[in-house]
This record gives sequence, structure tokens and C-alpha cells, in this order.
Amino acid sequence: MMPAIQIKHGFNLNSLLKGLTDSPVPADLEITGLDNDSRRITPGDLFLACKGRHTDGAFYIEPAVQAGAAAVLVEAGTETSNTKAGVPVIPIADLKIKTGIIASRLYGHPSAAMEV
Repeated sequence: MMPAIQIKHGFNLNSLLKGLTDSPVPADLEITGLDNDSRRITPGDLFLACKGRHTDGAFYIEPAVQAGAAAVLVEAGTETSNTKAGVPVIPIADLKIKTGIIASRLYGHPSAAMEV
């Protein structure tokens, strides 16, 4: 489950994914949140279509887009031809591992403010 942290402004998708993919990323697309559950997507969100133990997030791309996802990240090598997303679908190698980096960038590196 993703944290319920709110951001005040959108974050440029190209900056968000810098160094995480070799695939082309739209330069002017703003992302306002992210989630890996298509039922919680709101307009402007980035949908993380991760492969799970029992299901593949790629099966939920269409509902996420219908809910307003601005773009979708999939695990590199995932077959997405069964969907007509209408938004950028960007493959990321080791997506589950890189999810923390993406979330940290989007939400302003909140762990940096934690005292341990």
C-alpha cells in the first residue's frame, strides 16, 4: 500500500524517471501522484503495473487509464498489446525495486527528514 502523502504540485515524468529507463519518456507530462492499485488512481496519477505473486498489474492498465492515469509503468518485457492504453506505457527493468526511488522523488525524499 502506498503512503497517503500529498504533493502540492505535479512532477515532470521525465525528471521522475531520469536514469531508470532507456525508453523514451514524454518531456512535458506532469504526474500528481502514483499508485499500484488501479482502484485508487485519480486523474494525473502514475500507475505502477507491477507483477505480483497472484496477478500481473498489466491486467489493470485499462481501468487505471479510465480512472485518469496519466502514464503507466510496466516491468520491462511485459506484454501490453492486449490494451489500448492511450497514455504512455513505459517499461522499467526491476520496477518493484525502483518503485521506492520513484516514490521518493515524487514526494520530495521524505525519509531525508526522518531522525533515526
